[in-house]
Amino acid sequence: MIETIMRYILCAVILVMGFSSLAGAQQTDDKEAAIAVVNQLFAAMKAKDAAQIKSVFSSDGQLVAIDKPKDGKGISKTRVL
Repeated sequence: MIETIMRYILCAVILVMGFSSLAGAQQTDDKEAAIAVVNQLFAAMKAKDAAQIKSVFSSDGQLVAIDKPKDGKGISKTRVL
C-alpha cells in the first residue's frame, strides 16, 4: 500500500516538474520574441524605413513620439504616428 502511494507521489512530482519546465521554456521563448520585435523596431527606426516600422505593429497599434525642444525650453510636443 505504501509503495503504491509512493509511486503515485513520484508520478505526480515528475509530471509537475515536466510541466513547469515547459512553462519556463515558453516564458523564455516569449521574452526572446519580444526582444526580437523591439530590436526590429529600432533597426527600422535607425534605417528610417517607415514600411518596416509599420510592419512591427499590429493593425491597431500606435507609436507615440514626444519631441522636446532642442533648446530645452518650452513645451514638449506629442505626436501619434
